[in-house]
Parts: sequence; structure tokens; C-alpha cells
Amino acid sequence: MKKLFLLVLVLFAITTTLVKSQTPTECTSPACSGPESNWHYPGSPYGLLPIAADTNGCEMLVYYKWRICEGPPIRREVEIIKIEFINGSNCSNTPNSAIMNQAVKALLASSRGIFGEDVGTFDVTVRIPGCISRTALNGTIYLSNIGCSPNCCEKTYLMSFADGVMICIGQITQTTVNCGSITGNNCETNCDDIDMPLNTPLYAKHYNNLWLCSPNGTIESCNTIIDEGIKTATYKDNEKRILINYLYRKCASHQFEIKVLGIQIIRFDGNWTEYEWIRFSYTVVFRDLRIHTTPPEDGRQYRIGAYVNSCWTSTFSYDYRVNPPTQHRVFVYPCTDIYACCYRYITVQRQNTGKYIITFAEPAILANNYQCSYSCNDHCIVVEEFDINTGDLPKISFDVKGYHTDEYKIFPNPSENVINIKVVSDYIGKIVVSIIDNKGNEVLNKIIVKYSIEFEQIIDITKFTNGIYHYTIVYGSNNKTGSFVIYK
Repeated sequence: MKKLFLLVLVLFAITTTLVKSQTPTECTSPACSGPESNWHYPGSPYGLLPIAADTNGCEMLVYYKWRICEGPPIRREVEIIKIEFINGSNCSNTPNSAIMNQAVKALLASSRGIFGEDVGTFDVTVRIPGCISRTALNGTIYLSNIGCSPNCCEKTYLMSFADGVMICIGQITQTTVNCGSITGNNCETNCDDIDMPLNTPLYAKHYNNLWLCSPNGTIESCNTIIDEGIKTATYKDNEKRILINYLYRKCASHQFEIKVLGIQIIRFDGNWTEYEWIRFSYTVVFRDLRIHTTPPEDGRQYRIGAYVNSCWTSTFSYDYRVNPPTQHRVFVYPCTDIYACCYRYITVQRQNTGKYIITFAEPAILANNYQCSYSCNDHCIVVEEFDINTGDLPKISFDVKGYHTDEYKIFPNPSENVINIKVVSDYIGKIVVSIIDNKGNEVLNKIIVKYSIEFEQIIDITKFTNGIYHYTIVYGSNNKTGSFVIYK
């Protein structure tokens, strides 16, 4: 009986060890305080969605956690827990270092949404397992620190959001680990290949693969003349304000092609489904095409190909600078099966009024042999709405942009210690602010990055003396001038 009891204990110990060995070890993190200091786990099986990425024909899901620590300075932290290989036959030929690099890039490209940031620049500290290996669990391959050292390394990146994309403008390596003493587990050091390209747009997926479509998984060709990459369209009315990222390219024979990549709902007083958002986003993009083309001839017909990813999902983001945090915006984006898409071509004609009408809609090509997973829904039916006899698309005017305004304001006036500069415009980019005192001396010249439609910046004027000051605000083709008074 005693021997049987000891055997049971041994088996239990072995089983426990095996179970533990199948779970990634999370990093040891410094102390953190604040309303968002607890880790959030937006990765299945923790409740929300992982982030999809791909590299070298290897598609993956990045599972991560994040938190915000109070400052000063505020610390935004994100940690990769594991990476799951989902689609693509080339994963076995892709080095672990390349996969981890693309996973970090995907998190940084999505960092504005993860942390709910509206500022032009902010820092993100990324922690990754310092020693990694590939492990098969229930027929799925994961990249994690299972069976390896639990040590982690981290790197801090300075991020900036402008022109509709995230870029890295600086990076600092803080820690590293050495896996050289670990043998027998195929563990590799993982800290040396997570540098990001500076001042270059970061995408979660390789740009060349964004035009991929099923069922063949090949890059569609249209005899491309101009491929302008990722564009941003905006729309605003009394009910909603949205920002849409999409692909645009000009092909031969008066043909254009578009593909919506993601929709950021900045404000919406209602409750739309993903399908309604996707359909509406294409309406906005159709209108936005005017700004990419030379003035076409009246009576000329143009062929437009609209590609739609098959699988979409949505998630909420929150404003964590208020207590309690409030829901701030929602993102609608394609997920998993990124190579699956459907498409339809329509023919439009320019009228002598400057508007376009749809004259012909070709049969919709719907993708098949794919399965939407991880709370993703199939929305290929959207392309069937691009029809001359349905919906509001025939009424689209490319000469009317959904959001086009230009407003600015400086307040308060008179001021004491700070002034607020507010600019509401579809311009995204640099703003130059110059302030001149009443003697003609320039007392301030400041460059600000405007990263959103409605933008506000606080400027410290505590060192300025009482008097009248004159300002110039330059952005895009705008040159705004005025005066304000400092009275303390």
C-alpha cells in the first residue's frame, strides 16, 4: 500500500511538471500603480482577441497583455506571452527571430489602439520571453518560453502617430538575457532582433501581402501604374466621425482598386453592426477617390475594383486618463484568414455635373474554403451591395467629401499661464506655431504633430510677461494669424 501511495505521488509530480511545462512563464515586472496598473489580457483564451501578423508567408496570432503605470513619467507596458502559428506553409522555414520581430512590430503598430492614446508621441515598453522554442500543443505550434529560461528582455520605443500610421522615432534597449547555458530544449536567445525601422510606417502585416486574396492566396495583379499604399479617408456628420485606412492603386485602362484595412470610429451616437460599418466605409472611400485622380473627362467611364476581407471583428478602446475609464472608440478590422477576401468591380461614369453614377456592376466574386474564427464574422456579403439597383451607392458623388472643415481656436483670451490651441481639420501632419511679442521679437517657435481630426495642444506661457502677443499657425495650406493678451 505504501509503495502504491509513493507511486501515485510520483505520477502526480510528473503530471504536474508536464502541465506546468506547457504554460508560458510570464515576465517579472516592476511595481506599478494607477487605475490601469493591473494586467489586461486581450488574447484568447483570456477573453479578447490576439493581434494577427505575418512574415515570410507565415501567419501568426500574437497573444499579449498590457497595463499603464502612473508616473511621472507614465509607463505603458505590453508583454508578449506566446505566438501561435495559424496559416502559411512557410513557418517552418522562418527563423524564430524574424517571427518575434514581426510580432513586436504588430503590437507597436496597434499600440495607439491598445493604450487608447490621443497624443502625438508616446513611449511603449515591450517585454518578450528572452529564450524561446517551438512547442506543439494539441496539434498547434506555439512560439514561447515553454521549457526554456523564464528570463525576459525588454525594449522601450518612442512612437508617433501621423498621416494615419504609427512610426517608431526612437528606441532604447534596457535589458537582455543569455540562453547559452540552456541545453536540450532547442531554446534560442531572443533579445537581439527586435529593433524597429525608424521613421517608417509600421504594419502588422507585410505590405505586399495586403492585396492577397483567396482561394489561391496569390497577389492580385492589375497592371499597376501607381500603387500609393495605405491612405486615410475621414467622414463627419452630426452623428458620427470615423477614420478609415485603405489601400489604393491605379491600374491600366482607367481602372482603380481599393481595399479597406480598418475602421476607427472616433465618435458615434448609435449602434451599428460590423457589416454596416464596412459597407459605409466603402461609401466614404468611393467619395475619397477624387483626391487621388486627375480631373477625368466628362462621359468617361472608370472601372473600380472593391476588395473586402472576408473575416472581421471589432473591439472597444477606453480613455484611461479619466477615472473611472470611459469607452472612447471602437476599432473594426479584419482578423485571421487575412488572405481570404472577396471582391466586385463596378463601372462609374463622370457626369457633366461633376458627379459619378454607377452604370454597371459585375458579378461579385465571393471567397470560399475559409473559416472565420476567434469571434470573427464573415462579411463577404458586403460586396453584393455594390449594385446599381441597391442601396445608396449610385448616389455617391466623388466631389463631396464626407468630412471637410477647417476651424481653429486659441483660448482663453486673456490668458495667464497657458493657452490652448485647438484645430479641427482633416489635415494630418505638422503644425508650426509662432508667437511674437509687441516689440516684434519671436518668443516661441514650436512644431506640433497633428495626429487626429480634432486636435488640441496646451502651450506653457508662464515665462511670458503681461502684454499683447501675435500668433501665426501654419498647417497644410493654411496660415492663421491673430492676437491674444497675457494678464497675470
